[in-house]
Amino acid sequence: MQMNGYSVISLDYNFDYGQFHKPELQGKAKNTLVEFFSFVRSTFDSLIETGRILQDLYYDCLAFCPKGKKVFEEWLKSDDFGASRYIAKSAMEIYLWFNKLAPKVQNLLRQNVQN
Repeated sequence: MQMNGYSVISLDYNFDYGQFHKPELQGKAKNTLVEFFSFVRSTFDSLIETGRILQDLYYDCLAFCPKGKKVFEEWLKSDDFGASRYIAKSAMEIYLWFNKLAPKVQNLLRQNVQN
């Protein structure tokens, strides 16, 4: 089952949803939580993929561009990235870390990223 394009996940609820009083509000709150965690999970996968793409470009710059490291670093520091340069650099670092993990651990992380 999917909601808004994200896979639905099952959750154990700790919050007392009875505090919402109306069953409609309880259901809406639970659905919103599931949507949020599905989004987080999808975002994690996208972050890993973006990190891979950036890292691949970095390696191509090193291999094929004179002063490739400097060019890549200046590109990341440019106004084209703005403040998101920190997210880009972090995505690359997270990808490198994630890529070194055993596939079983990668799958466990993807399944439990919302915890």
